[in-house]
Parts: sequence; structure tokens; C-alpha cells
Amino acid sequence: MGQSESPINLDMKYEWYHTIDLGNGQATPGVFDLRDKLHNYKFPKDMTGMRVLDVGTASGFFAFEFEKRGADVLAIDIPTWESQDFLDAVKKDLAKYPENDIQEINNHLKNQFETAKTALGSKVKRLERTIYELDPEELGIFDVVFCGSMLMHVRDPMLAIQKLFNVTKKKCIVATSGLEPTIQAPVAFFVGEPDQCNWWRLTPACLTQMLTIVGFKTVKQLPSFYVNKDQHIIAHAYR
Repeated sequence: MGQSESPINLDMKYEWYHTIDLGNGQATPGVFDLRDKLHNYKFPKDMTGMRVLDVGTASGFFAFEFEKRGADVLAIDIPTWESQDFLDAVKKDLAKYPENDIQEINNHLKNQFETAKTALGSKVKRLERTIYELDPEELGIFDVVFCGSMLMHVRDPMLAIQKLFNVTKKKCIVATSGLEPTIQAPVAFFVGEPDQCNWWRLTPACLTQMLTIVGFKTVKQLPSFYVNKDQHIIAHAYR
């Protein structure tokens, strides 16, 4: 992965999701700067020879990090803004917006990733799929599957976790919005912000039980941490 020697134009109308170091003193102006939080995820330092799937890649921060560590990476994200797990009523409201505005947003979602990929000289491949469309017959299976900050955005997190399991060969790492780890019960709190596509917050016990019930044999909870004042829980699940 060779970084570009020329400055990259980062002047985009809409906000970047991730802060990503592009080299030459440049970094994308992301809403979420996770560079000093990587240690919380406990990724392998050397991922050489691993096939890795990054589900919900957004700007690609994690996908490029896995590639930097030696992995062969496939990144997945929704094809359009409207493809989020919105209610039908919200989708009808979105349909009222000018088509050019929606298309501009959709182009921006793709351009973030492609701009960073070009700047980094990356070979990561990006496919447009929802988490519900993860299919081992199409995509194969992966040594490591990573799903970061996604489960809170799906109405059916149980189905989403089943889909993650289906494409996992060895390990699946899941990070999502969580409730206080002092709550020992397997609780899923309904947030219910349909216009923002925010649905659930889980306790660590709930995430563990959901991962176990789909077939993961061992689940290890890592210490929770905060991302922009939002508490995140993280689990490593093993086949």
C-alpha cells in the first residue's frame, strides 16, 4: 500500500465519517476519530495471510487499517443512503427530497472511501451490500469478520448477527452502542429514532448471548469505551 505523494482535495460538501491519515501531513476531517482507540479493539498486529471482511466500512478507516497489517480485505457498505434500515414512512419522506440532493449524498458516501483509497494506494475492494445480504456462496468465508458501529442501525440485530456468523471462518469482532456494563442482564434497550436509523443499545451480556445463540462457541467481552460520548461494547466471537 503506497501513499500518494501529492496533496488530496478533501473539500467535500458533506461531512466525512472517519478521520484517516493519508500521509504528507493530511488527514480526512472525520466526525469519528478512532486513531487513538484502535488498541481497544485488540486486532492482531500481524494479519498477513488473513482474509478479512469489514462490514459497514463507511470511509474505510478499519478496512485500510487491516490492509496495513497485511490482510486481504473486502469492505461492505450500503449502496445508497435510502438503503439504511429505515421504516417505510421514513423512506416515503426521503422520496420527497430533490433527486439531485439524494444523488449528491449517495455519491459522497462512495467518494469518501474512493478518495482515501486513492490517497493510500490501497487495493481494498468495496462492494455495495446490506448486512442482511452477506452470502457465503457469493462472498466466501473470512478468517476475521469485523462489524463496527452497525448493530444499532439495524431493526433486526439477531438476523444481522446470523448473517455475520454465516461468513465467519474463525473470528467475528463486533462493536456497537452499549448500555452500562454494570447491567448484568441480557438487555436490548429500544432507542427508536427511525429518522436517524438508530434502533438498539445492548448490554455486553445481551451481545454475548446473541452471538452464542447463532453458533459461536466462545465469546470474549472486552472493556467498554467511549466514542464521541457514546459508550461502545466490543466482543470477540470464535467459531
